[in-house]
Amino acid sequence: MSRSHGFTLIEAMIVVTVLGILAAIIFPSYSAYVLRANRAAGKAAVMRIAGQQESLYTDRKAYAASLADLSPGWVATMHLRRDGNFQNGDTAEAIYRLTSTPTASGFTIRAEPIHTQARDIECGTLIYDSTGLKTTSTLRADCWSR
Repeated sequence: MSRSHGFTLIEAMIVVTVLGILAAIIFPSYSAYVLRANRAAGKAAVMRIAGQQESLYTDRKAYAASLADLSPGWVATMHLRRDGNFQNGDTAEAIYRLTSTPTASGFTIRAEPIHTQARDIECGTLIYDSTGLKTTSTLRADCWSR
């Protein structure tokens, strides 16, 4: 009696089905992880800009009117890339559009999610002001703490 080496069609279909189920479970978790990691980069960028604003205030007794006034080579609207660096123009690598606007008592920094990060409907735009208030466009309370 000769035995054939290899897989039957049923065995191959079972393996493909199991892989499909695993992918269906893993992909949403991975996507949520990427959004949270990008959000952490956005929060760090906002806090970095806030630190620069406070440093400028210490030196000049005034906050910068926009990001263009805050750092050499910057424009009024900066973009944050996935790697955590700022860039002047919008490209597919950008995950947040950053702005800083003056208020009566200081400034407000906004990090608006764009491109792939725009799927972050859970927290939306990250907002920080010179009083230390951290909010989001969705008004979800825990976006800044996790």
